[in-house]
Amino acid sequence: MKLGTKTGLVAALGWLAITPLLLAQEAQPTLPSDILGPQLIAWSQQQKPQPVPEPLLNSPDVRTFTGTIVKVHNRYVLQISSAVYQLDRQETAKTFVGREVKLVGALDESTRCIHVTSVRLNS
Repeated sequence: MKLGTKTGLVAALGWLAITPLLLAQEAQPTLPSDILGPQLIAWSQQQKPQPVPEPLLNSPDVRTFTGTIVKVHNRYVLQISSAVYQLDRQETAKTFVGREVKLVGALDESTRCIHVTSVRLNS
């Protein structure tokens, strides 16, 4: 009878020892086979990092400016009459140099820089 008690005790202790391992394995989520995993990560690591744009569209400071994109001292700026405003998106402005545009953005009064949301030709 002693042997049965020891065997039962050992079995119970063994079960208690293995139960957390079984529960931990069941708790781990598994992804369906049709979802890309490593391929998606590898693809995103090959892209150039892009800054996350600030949510300017909901800002009360966003407005529309109409003027001409010109190059002044190696910088592209928006010229409206005699006023000149710096532009934070130089690559975008470069494509419109010498042309009249409608520019949407928020003006930082202290730096006279427009944080550009969008630019299009003024037609």
